[in-house]
Amino acid sequence: MKVGDLIKERQYPEVGLIVDIKTFAYHATNSNTATYGVLDPNGNVVWFGPEYIENHCEVVSESR
Repeated sequence: MKVGDLIKERQYPEVGLIVDIKTFAYHATNSNTATYGVLDPNGNVVWFGPEYIENHCEVVSESR
């Protein structure tokens, strides 16, 4: 998933727009993880971890 993708949780009808992705490196594991900023229908940006976005959401409309 990338900035500009319109997404929704598979079990709910509300959609959100990915507006920012922050990548953090974990020194102990030498791996990266992303945190997704999603604009919700109320105009608020809500931050979600990668497990939720990547496993519980689907892309409704992909950014070009």
